[in-house]
Amino acid sequence: MKSLTHNIILLKLIIFLLITNTGFSQTIERAKNNDTSFDFNVKKGGEWLMWDTGVMTDSVGFDTKGWWTSAVYWDTEDFCGCLLYCFHDITIIKVGVWDLPEGDVVARIWQGPDRDNLIECAFESFTPVPYSINELMLTVPCAIDPNYEYWLGIEWYDPGEGFYPAGIDTEIEETPDNGKGEMIMMGRYSEEKDWTTLSEIFPDLKGVWNHQIFIEQEIGTLNPTITFSVTDASDYSPLTDVTVDVINVFNDSLTKTTNINGLTYFSHCCFQGLLDYKVSLDDYKTVTGEIELSGDTLVEIKMEKITNIVKEENHIKVSVFPNPASEKFIVESNQKIKQIKLININGKIAAKYAIDAFSTEININELKQGVYFMKIISDKSVKTKRVLVVD
Repeated sequence: MKSLTHNIILLKLIIFLLITNTGFSQTIERAKNNDTSFDFNVKKGGEWLMWDTGVMTDSVGFDTKGWWTSAVYWDTEDFCGCLLYCFHDITIIKVGVWDLPEGDVVARIWQGPDRDNLIECAFESFTPVPYSINELMLTVPCAIDPNYEYWLGIEWYDPGEGFYPAGIDTEIEETPDNGKGEMIMMGRYSEEKDWTTLSEIFPDLKGVWNHQIFIEQEIGTLNPTITFSVTDASDYSPLTDVTVDVINVFNDSLTKTTNINGLTYFSHCCFQGLLDYKVSLDDYKTVTGEIELSGDTLVEIKMEKITNIVKEENHIKVSVFPNPASEKFIVESNQKIKQIKLININGKIAAKYAIDAFSTEININELKQGVYFMKIISDKSVKTKRVLVVD
């Protein structure tokens, strides 16, 4: 067995995976490093997304020459759950490399609704530095659409037995669901092979790839501040501890309370386009509304005290069908609909309809295919539904 200067102790775990289009079997090997780990550097000005802890403790390779692909991914829940990812790009990647593979390493970023429908949005080929974390700036940034999954795949041409090019991290407390941090494919992605996971190949191994992506705001996009000024409608005195919620089209929300001057600020929240807000305080009527945000914005709210507490059914129930649709949506509600807006994923109004009925049909022949957010507005309430326009 080859002896390396970094005191690698080989724990050779072998599994034979048949490569159907070449007619031969390849073996995956894992090399464990007991003495040395490599810490990732932390970059300011954005956010690294990763499933590893930032340490390379292990490495993986084939015992037969050939291409194979390691990958990690993030799905729509990972992106939609965080407001910071709207209007952002993937600009940098990091890859843990142990032994040198043959030739350059190929890095690809794919996006799509699921793993069976991925489209490449970034490609880089680089000469790796061994026993280190390699950082690579993307030539063309990959814009994030929070309705898609994002995969970072690394294609290796393995020299064969005794070489372990791909770094992994075994310091994690638990592996993410659905193999998000440990995907592997025998061959290259262009060969359309099936994905499996490290844990399926090595049942005793709990680890994820040292693959990371760096997220930062798109150049030229706004990072506006929204200021709410809340006063009593009767005497214009500032109201303290008022709860203010701001909600975007993905139904993500930020909540803050007003200070002693009746002010609260939402800054660096990456909200753009059409936003909803709700302002509430005990013994006062709740105020709702929307903002068409294009820069720093001041919202002045005057709240009225409740003089006679009467409970009222304000919950709007809405059904939209068919969904997806290519020609029209039928919208029905338990409250009289006053207005319907269709908002694209960038928060911009794509279409607006004046309605005065409990049910209506909306013609969508002029809309581009894609995901939209339908905002149904009555006199008492607002409901948002996610709809899909198809050809």
